[in-house]
Amino acid sequence: MRNEPVAIAAAIRAIIIAAIAFGLKWNTEQIAATMFAVEAVLALFVRSKVTPVANLTSNSGYKVSK
Repeated sequence: MRNEPVAIAAAIRAIIIAAIAFGLKWNTEQIAATMFAVEAVLALFVRSKVTPVANLTSNSGYKVSK
């Protein structure tokens, strides 16, 4: 799972939506505000995991050009 940040983000979204669907009594504004905040945090998390680093090297140790 460490190499799948998008899957982790999707699972977090699914858990929140399931909680809302199965009994969490929130109004529309509360749902929208919560999902907005969750999406902002998850976007930062996913971005940090999928953005390449400055000095890339291949598995065999060779430097990869940009």
